[in-house]
Amino acid sequence: MHTVRAMITQLAANGGRRGCCRPEPASAHAKRCADAHVRQAAPRKVSASVSKAVVLAYPDQQVEPEILHPLPVTVTPVTSVRSTLIQSSLTTLRQRSLFDRYVEIVDARYRATLLESLAPEWLAIDAARAHYEACDALALSSAELLQIGESVGERIQGTFLGTLSRKARMMGLTPWVLLAQFQRLWERLMQGGAVGLTKTGPKDCTVDIRRLPLCDYGYFRAAFCGVISSGIKLGAGKSVTVRVATTSGYSNRCVMKCSWV
Repeated sequence: MHTVRAMITQLAANGGRRGCCRPEPASAHAKRCADAHVRQAAPRKVSASVSKAVVLAYPDQQVEPEILHPLPVTVTPVTSVRSTLIQSSLTTLRQRSLFDRYVEIVDARYRATLLESLAPEWLAIDAARAHYEACDALALSSAELLQIGESVGERIQGTFLGTLSRKARMMGLTPWVLLAQFQRLWERLMQGGAVGLTKTGPKDCTVDIRRLPLCDYGYFRAAFCGVISSGIKLGAGKSVTVRVATTSGYSNRCVMKCSWV
């Protein structure tokens, strides 16, 4: 009986609530509110994936290089070049009224091979070297070489990348879609050698060409920058810049830096 009366008395003291709930001191209540405010104001931790997405959203931020197409461990020298590449170059020289000078300069031992190969075929690397050596002797400006390269690129990529780009536009075409096909294009133009592709930014990459003797010729290096540039433009890239990074200490190798907006 005394126990029941004690419980009733306790409930009355607690305002009808069960349990022993003493009023919270004012100092403790203030401290608890302050702690809650600090927790709300503290910065939230951002996951690595979110941080990476934020970096990619801002081009001025550095992006860790990503190898899109690795170079093979063993690379054999280029032994043959597709005549399509040479014929496209000759067509451009004719359009720029440079063909007659070229015919006079080119090595007579390879003149017939270069000028009479109409159907697509594989040409020995020595014949290709003779072609680019004669083109080097034309002493054209860097701007002219880039324009020639873009014209050549548009021709040799017309059917191959043109079909691909029409399909890709349905999914959202970007330069990365076409750059991913660079190895397939290389295999259509060269027998031997290798090409590596590395993404260095949201709209930046490097192209690393190995074991290609044609890299020793300034005409080829500059013109091939135009070939790459035409492919990036086909993928909706604007204000495209492709340049040779360096040739110092390189032999049969060429590294090109590409960027676009």
